[in-house]
Amino acid sequence: MIGIVCDLHCPTVYITNITPTRTLADLNLRGITGASVIAITHGKQGVVVPTGKERLQEGDILAITGTEEALKLSKQLLLGRE
Repeated sequence: MIGIVCDLHCPTVYITNITPTRTLADLNLRGITGASVIAITHGKQGVVVPTGKERLQEGDILAITGTEEALKLSKQLLLGRE
């Protein structure tokens, strides 16, 4: 399960707990919710327009974009809620 802190009106998601081997493609956020990850911050390093091969790490910050509904669904997915 992924833990996040996210304001639905803010397109930033802070990952606090994630399986280290998961990639952005594994997450499939766009396919499931319609939201897109447009940038990732790994500590002090940033990745703009990440590919699906980008490995997610605990403490990463994801910048996501999409409709309000897509952001809401993203939060539910990332928190493991239906």
